[in-house]
Amino acid sequence: MPNGPHHIVIGIVYNNSRDRILISRRDVDSHQGRLWEFPGGKVRQGESEWQALTRELLEEVNISANRGHRLVQITHEYPDVKLLLDVWMIDEWSGQYADNEGQLAEFVSYQELMSRQFPPANAKVLRLIHLPFLYLITPDLIRYDEDFLRMITRMIDSGLALIQFRSKKSPPNEQYSLVQRLIEICNNGNCELLFNGTADEALKLGTHGVHLTSEKLMQLDSRPLPDNCLVAASCHNETEMMHACNIGLDFCVLGSVYDSNTEPFKSGMGWEQFQSLIMKSTIPVYALGGMNVSDLDIVQQHGAHGVAMIKGVWDNNDPLAVVRSLSRQS
Repeated sequence: MPNGPHHIVIGIVYNNSRDRILISRRDVDSHQGRLWEFPGGKVRQGESEWQALTRELLEEVNISANRGHRLVQITHEYPDVKLLLDVWMIDEWSGQYADNEGQLAEFVSYQELMSRQFPPANAKVLRLIHLPFLYLITPDLIRYDEDFLRMITRMIDSGLALIQFRSKKSPPNEQYSLVQRLIEICNNGNCELLFNGTADEALKLGTHGVHLTSEKLMQLDSRPLPDNCLVAASCHNETEMMHACNIGLDFCVLGSVYDSNTEPFKSGMGWEQFQSLIMKSTIPVYALGGMNVSDLDIVQQHGAHGVAMIKGVWDNNDPLAVVRSLSRQS
C-alpha cells in the first residue's frame, strides 16, 4: 500500500516433537542483515496472508504449510521502514526443510532461540510464540488445600505452562498466601501464573502477570503493566476484544463458545460467531466455555490459539492426561 507499512508474513514452524523452532539467518546485504529471523516474506498484491505465507515457506525453506492460525499482528517502525508483521503458527506441515535461498536454516530449542539475535521488530514475537495451547483456570473453591498444591505441581511436571488463579469464594488474605506458594511452585517449574484481579494486586503479589475481567478491561485506556509481565483479559464480544487489542494486551480469552450455566452468558456464541470475531483480533485468543481436550483442533481451525479450561481439566477423571495431551511437550 502506498506510504503504508510493508506487510510481512512470518511462520512459526515447530518440529514434529514441538520442542524446536525453525529459524534462518538473514543475508548480510539485506535489511537487518546477519540477524536471525523466522521464515516468511512480503505479501504480494492480490495475495491473502495465508497464500503469501505458504508461498514464502515453500520458496524459502522447502516446506508445505497445510494448516495454521494467526498468532499476532505487530506494527514496528524502523528509521527507514515501517513493518506490519503478520505472525502465524504453523499447525501442520510436510516436506523436508532446506535452505533454498542459501540462508542457514535450522531448528533450535526455545532456550537457544532466546540467545540468538533477532531484529527489534521480533521482540514481542519471541515473547508470545511460546504461549501454550492450554490456559488453565483454577476452580473457585472456599479453601485450597495441600492436595490442590500437589496437583498443580504434578500438572507443571506434566507440561502445564500457564495458569490463571481465579477465586471469588476464598478469603482475600488466604488467597494472597496461597498465591505466594503457587508462585514458588511455578518458578520451580516452567510455568507462568496470572492473578485474576487488578494490575496493582498482581504487582504486589509478584505474579507473572494479571488477568482482567471484562469490566476491569473496559475501565483501562492503556496497558496496565510493563512488557515483561503478561496481561490478559476475558472478552465476550467484539467491543471488548478490540479494546484488548488496541491497548496492547498480550492475549485474551473469548467466550462462551458453547452454552454455559454461568450468568449472563448462558447462551453460547457458537463457532460461526466465534470465528468472525477471531478474524478481527490482532492478539492471540483462547476459546472459553465448555472446552474439552478434543476441542483443540476445531478451536485452531476457527482461528484461535488454544483453549482456556476449568471443568474440562478439573472435572476430568484424569486431569494430568488432559494437561499432557495439550502440552507442547506431549
